[in-house]
Amino acid sequence: MSTLKLDHIVYAVPDLEEGIKHIHEKLGIKPVYGGKHLLEGTHNALLKLADGCYFEIIAPDPENKSIRSPRWMGVDLVQSPCISRWAVKSTNIKKDLGFLMKISQSLGHSKEGQRLTSEENLLKWELSIPLPEPLVESIPFLIDWKDSIHPSEGLESYCKIKSLEIGTNRPEELTRLLQSLEIEQQVQHTSENKIQLTISCPAGEVIL
Repeated sequence: MSTLKLDHIVYAVPDLEEGIKHIHEKLGIKPVYGGKHLLEGTHNALLKLADGCYFEIIAPDPENKSIRSPRWMGVDLVQSPCISRWAVKSTNIKKDLGFLMKISQSLGHSKEGQRLTSEENLLKWELSIPLPEPLVESIPFLIDWKDSIHPSEGLESYCKIKSLEIGTNRPEELTRLLQSLEIEQQVQHTSENKIQLTISCPAGEVIL
């Protein structure tokens, strides 16, 4: 696929600390704490995968009592770590939302968001809204970081993407969507939504 289009892979976990430990043991590199999604009730940790692309571990933020479930990205459904979403870059959200709307009206809406980094910097973005369910969504969401520094900036790159596999029971529809977004990504016909990432890392070649 075009690495210029892929923004990040979302790895949902029930508990962020445990998720960081799990990935550290599996990949041989410790993810860096990212910060809190103040308006979504989640927090994250990051690993750089390639230029302008990163791996995000996301979990409910137990300190944020103002945001209740259901929260985005499937975080209230996850019982064991899994890749739940994938995000692609957009420089024209309004246009690209039209393509999403054709395949799923519920995914064809956008909103602005923000996250406070561990350095107390505020990142802002606009994205198509990832829904609380299903746990795994094979349809990508769109994100525009606008004037913010991309989260991958400043992270050291120890991992590289070997392959990304996307599965859905509606492969023709998803293929048409990806073609409209000019994303070169093969889609598999599977009974359930599937996102599988193979990466090269200090521990070798790992499938997530």
